[in-house]
Amino acid sequence: MSIVDFFSHTAEGLFFECNSRRSWRFEHFGLKGEEGLIEMPEGSLSTSPISYWFLPADPNDNAPVHGTVLFCNAGTHNMGFHLPQVSWLVPASYNVVMFDYHGAGLSEGRTSLSGILEDTRVVYETVSERKDVKGKPLYLFGQGMGAFAAAVLASELPEGTVQGVVLESLYATHKGWMLRRYGPGIGHLCAALLLQGVINPVEALACIKQPLVVITPSKDSRNPEKEVDEVVHAAPKHREIWRVEGKKFLGVFDYPTEWRERFLGFCKASA
Repeated sequence: MSIVDFFSHTAEGLFFECNSRRSWRFEHFGLKGEEGLIEMPEGSLSTSPISYWFLPADPNDNAPVHGTVLFCNAGTHNMGFHLPQVSWLVPASYNVVMFDYHGAGLSEGRTSLSGILEDTRVVYETVSERKDVKGKPLYLFGQGMGAFAAAVLASELPEGTVQGVVLESLYATHKGWMLRRYGPGIGHLCAALLLQGVINPVEALACIKQPLVVITPSKDSRNPEKEVDEVVHAAPKHREIWRVEGKKFLGVFDYPTEWRERFLGFCKASA
């Protein structure tokens, strides 16, 4: 690795806070789950497999399965940490797919901007071919860095491939996030060190044709306000903007609130 690559990778690392420490498991929430590994195709950025969980819908009153939610986590800790964000979807009759980017949990390797896009794409391609997923509605739900990954994937998919996209705490540009989060000096240095050629979230956002919700928690200290403004401005006209007052980063869906019901309502309307 060259000295330039080393510093670029170090700068990219500021977007992530991943680790392999033990956290929640689906059994802690009374859920059943399938856990496994997804092999990466030849020529991928990382050769090690991706760790994933498939949580089958457990509907009340024998209701039919409504579909599957592919969840792209925020790039903090590992997927177990984020279970409270999506566990409630299982009794609401949705399958949930969770996975760890390379460099998190049991997915060995290094986390990077390009890497999480590739990881998300590979997981989607694998999951969408499952018999218990194919033929039913499929939704993308991303938070933080996962919102970036979900937005890029959605922008690449033909219209109608997925039935809805929910993006929470999405930022506008990689360099803008660095500058506005870390300020003059460190922010300018890190922004200058970032690798070139990675698509910005707002570029992908503008190309999403599927039904779309953009969620902006009012107390999201991780995502600078000007980044949020640019996201709202760039979002296509058919989007819904949910401004969630009084909620912090990853605080919208962690406990039962009206926002869980709105999420379910959006999925039902988009099916």
